[in-house]
Amino acid sequence: MPQLARRRDPEAHHLETWHVYYGDVRVGTISERAGVPVDEDKWGWNCGFYPGTEPGEYLSGTAATFDQARAEFAKVWPVFLSKRTDADFTAFRRHRAMTAWKYAMRDAGLQVADAGAGAALALLLRRRDRRRLRGTCLRQPHGGRVSAEDQKQRRAVIWNEAYVL
Repeated sequence: MPQLARRRDPEAHHLETWHVYYGDVRVGTISERAGVPVDEDKWGWNCGFYPGTEPGEYLSGTAATFDQARAEFAKVWPVFLSKRTDADFTAFRRHRAMTAWKYAMRDAGLQVADAGAGAALALLLRRRDRRRLRGTCLRQPHGGRVSAEDQKQRRAVIWNEAYVL
């Protein structure tokens, strides 16, 4: 099981900001809060990542010092982690890979469909292996319709194969 690791954000010029990682997934942040009165807590922390965490599942809080914020984060982390599955971390990694691919395509001057990740993925698969897509047609060979459940399963197979590239 990976340990939590903190890395200072080099791009945060005015406020001290630390990103918290669980393996290769950024699972939280501990940072100075901007614009708070001097009698309020100076530090804030949050625990959660997207995709993989639903909006109501994020945890956050404030503390007077960095060490207190770090201790509070460490206290809630086991509770947060106990509600996560491997699928949550996999969803985050896939989203990160798709985003990196999208920006690499744009930086290379290639057109990426703006209809969302599904369209970009379909474009990738079409160009990669047209013959494989013929085998995942959403119609039965005799021309009949495929059930909605079969369509979901076939689409899931197409989606999962894209990350084997």
